[in-house]
Amino acid sequence: MNNEGLVQTRQIIHAINVPSRITGPNCDNSWYLTISRRDLDKFKNEIGFEYPKKEKIVKKK
Repeated sequence: MNNEGLVQTRQIIHAINVPSRITGPNCDNSWYLTISRRDLDKFKNEIGFEYPKKEKIVKKK
């Protein structure tokens, strides 16, 4: 994941009050955008998930 794209994404989701953080660079030089479990419902309600597998994981929470 490229850091510049993640920074832009983070700014967008922060605009709707969903906190997140960027981790990296990791051992494979990748970067990740993470959202805490307590903020997943807010993310789901404001943005949602495109992939059924991700939606299913959130419902198990």
